[in-house]
Amino acid sequence: MRKKIIKKGSALLLVLLFVLSAFPLLNVKAASPIDTQRTDCSMDFFISGEFEDLIKVPGGVSIDLYRVAKIDESGNYQGLGAFSGMKFESIKQDGDSAAAWEAKAEEAVLLRDGADVAKGTATDENGEASVRDLPTGLYLVWTDPVDTDYYSYQFKPYLISLPNNYYYTTQNDDWQYNLIGDLALNLKPEQQMRYGNLLIQKNMINHHITMGRKATFVFRIDIVTPKNKSYCKIRALTFDEAGEKEHLIEQIPAGSAVTVTEAYSGSGYKLTADSLKVQQVVIPAEDTVSVAYANEHDGRIVGGYGVVNHFEFAEKDVYLWTPLADSNELKDAAVNSSDEGGVGDE
Repeated sequence: MRKKIIKKGSALLLVLLFVLSAFPLLNVKAASPIDTQRTDCSMDFFISGEFEDLIKVPGGVSIDLYRVAKIDESGNYQGLGAFSGMKFESIKQDGDSAAAWEAKAEEAVLLRDGADVAKGTATDENGEASVRDLPTGLYLVWTDPVDTDYYSYQFKPYLISLPNNYYYTTQNDDWQYNLIGDLALNLKPEQQMRYGNLLIQKNMINHHITMGRKATFVFRIDIVTPKNKSYCKIRALTFDEAGEKEHLIEQIPAGSAVTVTEAYSGSGYKLTADSLKVQQVVIPAEDTVSVAYANEHDGRIVGGYGVVNHFEFAEKDVYLWTPLADSNELKDAAVNSSDEGGVGDE
């Protein structure tokens, strides 16, 4: 079979099987000219199974296609409509071409507000979507950002050509007008954790004034994230009179299963009958969930109160120790400090 070299300045998109990246390339080998009159081109999209929450998002993931340019028989592009000012001839045939096409995609994104969507679709309950009856050309694939219960997803926009050619990966020089089946496009997104907060509320109903000492209440917070990472925090609230206090723990991964235990109820104090020693909650995204505890004096005359041992990272294998009377002092602590621990009477 005689092969034809498309002249420098043409650009076609290489999309690997089960697409991991998508960038047009230059000088693609092909056996025959492009049939520019075809209007029956198609694309299939899918979401990787590792993003189960994204696959099940109500209404699916929205995908818009913008026809950025038409294509001639040799694979050269000419911008259309709002994209008519885009130039493709200047992209070099070298290792910078991927970055150059990324820049072109970003340029197209900035122009899309003045353009009409050629076709729109959304993924189904299986995380798949299809677009049919497309004319040949260069398309911008735009996928709207999505928030699920625990994660935010961003999709990188990219340019894709119809038809496409996979000569350099398959040695097959046929033009592919239908990117379906094994040539379907993977909408692999960037996943970012969403966060929420935990509020510990404490009510010390009465205070034994003859003791003249502070009362410290210690809480153990066990956290298991949606990705099964476990860690523990220790917090304390110290009272010198009856009343209410609270402590807010921020930036806990949304969806985390949190168990809060009042590990120490102060010298001479006990939980009230309606206060649970162990409470379990799930952290919501962009919101705060609270647990409440109430204590009363148990009649004993017991002195002493507690401190929080706060360890702040200084350098490799070196931590600075600071005793804190109350966990609310942590608001001024460094972000890179370790979890607090070692609370007891003194």
